[in-house]
Amino acid sequence: RYKLIIGGFGAGKSITGYEAAEWHILNVPNGRTLFGAATLPQLKMTMMLEFFQRFPVDLIERVNKQDNEVFIKNGHKIIFRPLYDEGLIRSINLTCFHVTEASEIKYDLFRQLKRRLRNRAAIIGGRDYRMGILDSNPEDNWVVREFAKRSGEAWRYTVDGRVPDKGLLEEAKISKRQIKSYATHIIPSYANPYLPDGWLEEQIAIIS
Repeated sequence: RYKLIIGGFGAGKSITGYEAAEWHILNVPNGRTLFGAATLPQLKMTMMLEFFQRFPVDLIERVNKQDNEVFIKNGHKIIFRPLYDEGLIRSINLTCFHVTEASEIKYDLFRQLKRRLRNRAAIIGGRDYRMGILDSNPEDNWVVREFAKRSGEAWRYTVDGRVPDKGLLEEAKISKRQIKSYATHIIPSYANPYLPDGWLEEQIAIIS
C-alpha cells in the first residue's frame, strides 16, 4: 500500500512515482488522488508539470486553476497541494497520494496523509487499490528512519533488475517495528538507462 522510491540524482524517482499514481487515476473511477510537495513552486515545477505533459488530454473533463484541481472523465479528482501545514489536507478523503521530495515535509504530514487514505472508491471487486507514494533523496531523516528501516519489503535496483535489500529487512525485523504494508525501492543513479551519455560521469566529477 505504501511505496518509498529513494535514490540518487537522475534516478527517475519522481517519474516512477508519477506513473504509479497515473495508473491509479486511470483505473480507479471516482477516486481522489493528491499530488504534494513542500511548497507550491516546487509542486508546479515537478508533479504539475509532469501531469500536464504526460496525462492524456482527451481524458480530462475540466481544470480548476484557482483551486489547483483536475477532474477526469472517469470521475476521478486530482488535487495538487503544498504540504507545509496539516490544515491544507484536512477533510480530504483520498484513494491515492504521491509526495515528491518527501524528506522536505514533516513526518506528521505523512501521518496525516495516511489517515486521509480511506476513500472506499478504491475498493473494486473485493480488491483494495489504495496507494501512498513517496519519493526522496537518501538523507538521514524521518523518511529513512520511519519508513525505509521499517519496511516489510525492500528492493535494490540495477540496470539488470532488482534484488532484496537484506540489510534493511534485517534491521526492520531486529527493531520489531516492521510495517508489512511499507515497501522501499532503492534506485541508484546508474540504474537509469535513459540518462544522457556522460551525465553521470559529470556529476561524479563535480562531487569529487
